Amino acid sequence: MRLGIMLHFFQQWCGINAIQFYSTGIFSSFGKGEFFARILTLAIKLISMIGVVFALLFVDRLGRKPLLYFGNIGMAVCLLLMGLFSEIIDGGVVPPIIFIALFLIFYEASAGPITWVYCGEILDAKPMSACVSSNWTFNIMVVFLFPSLSSLLGISTVFFIYSGVCFLAAIYFKKDLTETKGKSKISIQEMMKNA
Repeated sequence: MRLGIMLHFFQQWCGINAIQFYSTGIFSSFGKGEFFARILTLAIKLISMIGVVFALLFVDRLGRKPLLYFGNIGMAVCLLLMGLFSEIIDGGVVPPIIFIALFLIFYEASAGPITWVYCGEILDAKPMSACVSSNWTFNIMVVFLFPSLSSLLGISTVFFIYSGVCFLAAIYFKKDLTETKGKSKISIQEMMKNA
């Protein structure tokens, strides 16, 4: 259950729901108006579907561990660059839009679906329900803290924090995650008892 809760912690604390819930506000801060922000929000959501397709096609070929590891590295780099270009470097509106789109693609190709797939493989009903509860708890925390953290620390610092969480997630998954690719649920659960 520890591994399941950690997966859900990292899935939420990468900032995904803060970015998705507040994407229109984030894009409005670029100074191009609310209509522009809404169009960008829609475009970004459509682009993130690329990541979902990638995950569906490659999760059983590449495995859960590599997708989570490289996905979190990709998200960390995108968040780091979003932090730099949102307040520190004035590069216009294009770089942050590109980095948000890439962040969502990496998320949808890794942490988004793999967390649920992996937990479904390694957990029974009761531990899975605890993990789902933890996911919602982390989600609520991230969404409610984002506006306060952004106004207190600045949006760049918040993106840097999320980037750090993604780097920690990559290290954690590299060291602690057991690959389940190609194994039956029974053999996975036997393997997890010995882990």
